Amino acid sequence: MPFPLRRREEWDPFVSEFQKAVDRFFGRSDVTFSEQQMRQPNLEISETDQEYLVKVEIPGIRKEDVTIDLHDGLLTVKGEKKEKKEEKTETCCYTERRYGRFERSISLEKKVDPEGVEATYNSGVLEVKLPKVEPEITTKRIEIKDIGP
Repeated sequence: MPFPLRRREEWDPFVSEFQKAVDRFFGRSDVTFSEQQMRQPNLEISETDQEYLVKVEIPGIRKEDVTIDLHDGLLTVKGEKKEKKEEKTETCCYTERRYGRFERSISLEKKVDPEGVEATYNSGVLEVKLPKVEPEITTKRIEIKDIGP
């Protein structure tokens, strides 16, 4: 028995049937839970008075394969973990590695300075620092116009 590990849904039919029912309910009948995990990497969001800090776990992905966009208070991180195509002499009997595209979007409550956003990538964790901008408070005196005698 060279590979005794099995995915839970393979040995527990209830889990498999339950996952299929959930996928059908949410319109994901063609997406398995493991594929969904690749599309939705884990993240952590923290906030101070000065900035947001977003950490996204994307191990095994090159920084060149990741894009970060900030548009109107919506931060989007997307990328792809590409499977290397090479000629192999051995046969893989079991794998838990995942490949494919992913995307996460986070709506930020407060305005941020797009010019001050910084991103770093180290040991499979992407960190995005988004400095907050103080809301502009403007005062305008409104002139009252006469409309008649």
